[in-house]
Amino acid sequence: MKKILLVILALVMIAISGCEKERGCTDPNAINFDSTAEEDNGTCEYPQVVARPKCPSDTGNRPQFQLELPDLISQETYDIYTLTISGKTIVRQATFNSELICNDFFCDYLDLIKNHEDFDTNLVNIYNEINQSSVYLGEKFYSETKEVFLISTDELSYIFDGQDLECNWQEFYKHYENSGFVSFSKIAFNRDKTQAIFKIIDSCGTLCGGETVVFLKKIDGVWIVKDEIPTWVN
Repeated sequence: MKKILLVILALVMIAISGCEKERGCTDPNAINFDSTAEEDNGTCEYPQVVARPKCPSDTGNRPQFQLELPDLISQETYDIYTLTISGKTIVRQATFNSELICNDFFCDYLDLIKNHEDFDTNLVNIYNEINQSSVYLGEKFYSETKEVFLISTDELSYIFDGQDLECNWQEFYKHYENSGFVSFSKIAFNRDKTQAIFKIIDSCGTLCGGETVVFLKKIDGVWIVKDEIPTWVN
């Protein structure tokens, strides 16, 4: 009888052990997640979250910034720039230096050659030559449906002088509730002034922005944007 009881007890223990669930960390977000575990045993571990430092607050000593004296630029140039913006736009006063690049790895105007058989390739050399230096724009953007506000190079340098770009952009949007700012290159015109080309850079955040090549033609005395080719996008 005693032997029978021992056998029954052994069988019960085997049955119980066979029914036990595999225990471990069952949270897939944990660094020690156990995909074979059927029951959580409270041992889950998580990566340590480092608190991001707060951006420095405005001390109230923000300097006043003045625009530079604008260079002599034709109204036609301002009218062309205005074609490419919409609504309320912040424009960097200084144009940026730039080149149209074409090599074995990249060509930022190849699509213009493909898409427009009459594209004047002399524009490339003209563009690269005039964009070795920058000019200061003036408040001559006229439009009934668009508002343009110039921002000085000094102010942008002041805003973006910190190492933390997110904090820099927070500072920008404290004063400019918009979608960032745009920068223009100088506009290159072909010899008979029937075609033009320039670049725009949109800046709106640490991972927001891009550069575009804009190609225009003058048709019946009116400038028309014929193509916009992105060269890079964030």
